[in-house]
Amino acid sequence: MMNFKIAFLAVFLTLSFLGKGVAQELNAKVTINTPVNTTVDKTFYNEMEKSISDLMNNSTWTEDDYEVIEKIEVNITLTITAEIDANNFEGELIIQASRPIYNSLYQSPLINHVDKNVTFSYITQQVLRKSNDGYYDNLSSILSYYAYLILGLDADSFELYGGDKYFQEALNVINNLSGGLKDDAGWKNSGITKNNRYWILENLMNSRFRQFRQAYYEYHRLGLDDMIEDPDKRRAILSSALTAIGDVNESNQNSILLQIFSNTKREEVVEIFKVDERGPRSKIRNIMVRIDPANANKFDELK
Repeated sequence: MMNFKIAFLAVFLTLSFLGKGVAQELNAKVTINTPVNTTVDKTFYNEMEKSISDLMNNSTWTEDDYEVIEKIEVNITLTITAEIDANNFEGELIIQASRPIYNSLYQSPLINHVDKNVTFSYITQQVLRKSNDGYYDNLSSILSYYAYLILGLDADSFELYGGDKYFQEALNVINNLSGGLKDDAGWKNSGITKNNRYWILENLMNSRFRQFRQAYYEYHRLGLDDMIEDPDKRRAILSSALTAIGDVNESNQNSILLQIFSNTKREEVVEIFKVDERGPRSKIRNIMVRIDPANANKFDELK
């Protein structure tokens, strides 16, 4: 018995060390897609890819200890659309993240977003830095912003308004931008189109969207996390949460936050409700189509 206890303790301490002492918050896979006729050496892009991965995976973004299994799964795909010169680029950034659902192997998507306004400079051996406490370069700011946005959405899905402190850090990143970047298409807070990084955060921190955030929490923590125990009851909770999000949409149409929600949750919502009775199923379809009319046909399974 004593040998068993010693062996158990050794395993426990090893797992504790691996879980808390080493792991950061994000487990990000980074991919860079380059132009077919690139004029930049491949090793340069490989180095850039590693620098992005190092920033996202090796930075300490929070004061919390994360177990290995608690790390947030993230996919980052940077597609270079223009090589302005050897060190200046334009591109599109796909940000995807998910969180596990209790008592299942399912990962529920938290965000699936394409940022088409990515402009940045990068030089060989450049170190990308967490940018909530100062400005270093635009790529560091963009990546830091999305790291905090992901952490905030994850926290909101587990605790009501739990993402507030992370959204504040994302705002710090914006406030630290150099003067010229305030008018950059990806950051600016003025103009007719309100679909960039600034407006995503503005929506999340605006009191007009508190109902959305409450519904977002209920959708994940009260609905999905207990889905396996009582699917019918949890589907009713999900329906109520989506109804509340639909109400927010009625007074905030074309909101970037609601567009991202639909892009992220479209397939999940269809899979959950396509087995429901026709009346409740049709109700959910109507809500989602009003939020996302451009993709109305993708909800046809709920007719």
